[in-house]
Amino acid sequence: MLGPYLDLGFQNWYSANKPIATLADLKSMKIRNSGGAGQAWRARFLGAIPNTTAWPNVPLALSQGTFDGLVSSNESLVSAKLWDSGVKFALEDHQFIAEYIPLVNQAFWDKLSPDLQKSMTDIWAQNIAAYRTNMAAAQTKARTTLEEHGVKFADPTAEPNAAERKRMVAVQDDVAKEIKISPEMVKLIMADVGASS
Repeated sequence: MLGPYLDLGFQNWYSANKPIATLADLKSMKIRNSGGAGQAWRARFLGAIPNTTAWPNVPLALSQGTFDGLVSSNESLVSAKLWDSGVKFALEDHQFIAEYIPLVNQAFWDKLSPDLQKSMTDIWAQNIAAYRTNMAAAQTKARTTLEEHGVKFADPTAEPNAAERKRMVAVQDDVAKEIKISPEMVKLIMADVGASS
């Protein structure tokens, strides 16, 4: 791993036909996500039906009603022009942020000289702050682009988000077990984010 993660951006909820102003509005909706047991669990926890459709197939699948909405980032929706596929509503709840993890194949890494290894890690360390700033700006700009194309955003207040987080944290040990995350890892993560379980 070259260094700190790169924040991709908040993963928001988007809908083609049904207005979504609260997480409760997701109930019974078929929601596409990018994969992983945790994302599927989160959809089910909120009463939605998880769907994993490959990203290249999302525009057509959405326009054909294969799923009702999706979880993604503003920038990703703009890159695919998903307003053309029917996205009309968004719920930006700031409860899930995706991360890029800068990994290098170990066999490749071992072939590099110590100077090149140092250069790679130094360049990443020197630029990660700018990368994160640029990524956040791209997400903000993407929201404006989506709004310019008629997507209506709902921004829940802190109270309902805190209530949903409390409901989720109450079962996080069960979720961790279900998706095969060790109790030790959960403790490390919670300690790192400054929260108690």
